[in-house]
Amino acid sequence: MAKHRLSAADLVAHFDEQLGALQRSAQLFDEGYQLEARRMAVTLRVILHGGRKSLLEQLGRKKLDFVDSAQPFNPDNIASTHSLISLRIGGGQVSYQAKLDADKPAVRTSFARWWKATVFADGKKRKMTRAHVVLTAANQDGGAHVDGTLRADYAELRHENLLGWLTGNNTPPSGDPAYVAIRQIAHEVLKTFIPGYSKTTEEVQAAKKTGGISGGKLRFYPHETNFLINEIAKSIEPGRMYVAEIKVDSITTGSVRMVVNTAVTDPVTSAGSYSMRIVAGSEQKSGVFGEYTDAVIDHVSIKQVQEIAAKLD
Repeated sequence: MAKHRLSAADLVAHFDEQLGALQRSAQLFDEGYQLEARRMAVTLRVILHGGRKSLLEQLGRKKLDFVDSAQPFNPDNIASTHSLISLRIGGGQVSYQAKLDADKPAVRTSFARWWKATVFADGKKRKMTRAHVVLTAANQDGGAHVDGTLRADYAELRHENLLGWLTGNNTPPSGDPAYVAIRQIAHEVLKTFIPGYSKTTEEVQAAKKTGGISGGKLRFYPHETNFLINEIAKSIEPGRMYVAEIKVDSITTGSVRMVVNTAVTDPVTSAGSYSMRIVAGSEQKSGVFGEYTDAVIDHVSIKQVQEIAAKLD
């Protein structure tokens, strides 16, 4: 069947639509929806990758110099390299975050040099470029396709603390370094093609909302972990069986769990009413734990199993 050739105006319209999609996904990512990194990866692939089939090539824009926010790769550095992302310490947490407009004045470089520059390296001297990170997320990690395998270094970057940083609690920083890097790459592309575009980490932090209890509802936001404790639950006895009940009005990402004296229920990831039996832990610390979730919780309760049985007699 004959194919219709897109006009120059059609291609420009597609390009503008892709930039708009990238900007919307970046905003959602900044609000805490980190899975938007996969959408950003697909959009970046459409714009940047594929030789003559990429939008940039079809529009003749690959000769344009790109905004480069990364520090130059130093092959003599024995520590890990993560030149697109930074570590943020604040609010009792250590987390990876995109640098956005922080760190250094914007410089520009050719697309080929920008796309293939080393932005991650580990102690084994394995290197990853922007192309590696974006295309792995898009082609293998659920952006446009879920592959049966992942690049080993990419998988370790996401799941095995390839960068080697640890907090005072001997745990890796929160946040996904691969996804945070994709956010920074999106920022560079938006600055390259949108005159006057800017975004700072201070603006992102100032715009974030704080979870809490209001109007009888418990609200969590996805850019943080929260553990709300109820002191009344100190009457819970270690080793006894309890029923933890939770009603979730809405949840779009992440999970919530009930904690009964530090024993933790299965994660709840969808709206509905849940009743879960659990043996209370030894330490008196009970409540609700929200893990990078966007959730509205109507109510929670904890009841002893024997009390429930007595009501049935």
